[in-house]
Amino acid sequence: MLFRPLRKVAPPYPGVVIVHGGAASQEMYLWGAEALAEDGYMVLTFQIPEPENAGGDSHYPDTKAALDYLLSTRNPRWAELDRDHIGLAGHSAGGVAVSRLGQEDPRVSAIVSWDRAQSGPMPAGLKLRTPALFLTADFNCQKVPVCLPVAYDTPPDPRGPGNKDEDFQRVSAAGVDSMKVSLRAATHLDFTEFAPTPPSSRYGAIVASYYTLAWFDRYLKGSPGALARLTATRFDDSADRHYTSGGTFDPATGRNVPYRIAGQPVTNRLSFHFRSAYFFDGGRIRCDDMRAGCPALPAKPTRRKSCARPRFEPKTVRERRDHVRFRPRVTCSGRARSVVVRLRLRTRSVNVVSGRMVTLRVPDGLGRIHATFSVDGRRHGAWIRLR
Repeated sequence: MLFRPLRKVAPPYPGVVIVHGGAASQEMYLWGAEALAEDGYMVLTFQIPEPENAGGDSHYPDTKAALDYLLSTRNPRWAELDRDHIGLAGHSAGGVAVSRLGQEDPRVSAIVSWDRAQSGPMPAGLKLRTPALFLTADFNCQKVPVCLPVAYDTPPDPRGPGNKDEDFQRVSAAGVDSMKVSLRAATHLDFTEFAPTPPSSRYGAIVASYYTLAWFDRYLKGSPGALARLTATRFDDSADRHYTSGGTFDPATGRNVPYRIAGQPVTNRLSFHFRSAYFFDGGRIRCDDMRAGCPALPAKPTRRKSCARPRFEPKTVRERRDHVRFRPRVTCSGRARSVVVRLRLRTRSVNVVSGRMVTLRVPDGLGRIHATFSVDGRRHGAWIRLR
């Protein structure tokens, strides 16, 4: 399923692929897809068929195929996609897949892992380069469809549950921005539409939505306030605005009353068994235990570098027999950018991905073609002279 923002949000849209867990369905993650779409993202969900779904072996190749589809012209809305800002989010076996593919594939700029399967840490030797958020549950049981939480006989290792703290440790040790959020009273099923039906918690999904939105807002949109949301001591209403999945029934109105977290202390929603921590800006901003308290943010946190003056080529193309053939290119500081270029030819327009060859029939007497494109959220224009 393909989701996109309402008309009030103008394209291009950063893109996110959501990968469901093993023995699960894409519909279980509509809480994530719909919230992201309302927040300005193009979101693709997909279904892995049985028996491959239950086996979990197809999540990685199928995620790669879904990413290829999102970025291809087979996507009916490909011209609205911000190709340079793509994220992956996945649960359980899907979390394993996105944690690996997101580091390997240079087209991916941000990763969110929703309680990845405990048997699937990132492969040894994986080159780490992509900012990654790891959300984990208080209880490590991952049986499907029901896994009742069991009380701990002794205090567990705070760098858990299981081996799930290792992903955060590895990414941050590589100097790459990373964060781990352990959800209080949550189970593996909090990230599905089973929540808040037992054995899921009341607030797990909405807290996961809060951090997912803030993570992608920082690393895909470059939103200046996203870092403050990730490190806040109280939740704002950024997740409340989109959340309708969980709540209580109001007999007076016959409607659902969704759960809300705005104004709640963040520590109330974090596990007291397992640590939550973050590592930003190469360790300049870091916290080893969010429940214990974190240092204040620097006066001027580092912001994502954006391209204010991209270079467009070609400036001139030769017309032959009423046709032109050329390859539009957009670069920033010498680095090629993959963006959608809209070419205006008097009464019609053609969309093309930068770096790809295009052949156009030009109207009689046309002296130049107007090109428009967006880079890092800013619109730009250029002229191509015909000779």
